[in-house]
Amino acid sequence: MLRINGKNTCLTDCVAYIFNLSSEDVPFFIKNKFWLSKSLNGWLKKRGYGYELTEEKKNNNKREKYIVLGKSPRSHSKLNSKYDRRILTHAVVYRNGKMIFDPAPIKKGIIGKPNFYLSFKKINI
Repeated sequence: MLRINGKNTCLTDCVAYIFNLSSEDVPFFIKNKFWLSKSLNGWLKKRGYGYELTEEKKNNNKREKYIVLGKSPRSHSKLNSKYDRRILTHAVVYRNGKMIFDPAPIKKGIIGKPNFYLSFKKINI
């Protein structure tokens, strides 16, 4: 579930889903513009993982779960009317080219082509 004041977001929920954790066990990563390189990367390294962020899906592992980032269906909805022209980014989990998890209550995924793919790989520490 998306919570801004409680600090959970769709990204937090997607990471929790992939790592089979409760959302409460995953931190709020988007603290500043360095969220990917510092917040998320630091959390992943403690667990023996790294990440890859790409504009195109490169890995064809059909069992791999990965996060897809793209335009939220709520970007121009009445729910988001106070932001007017702001484009919201949404995160969902895919496997084998299909959405398998959407933390938003409306469960509509993203609109159009994904902006980025975020995948996780085991690393040697």
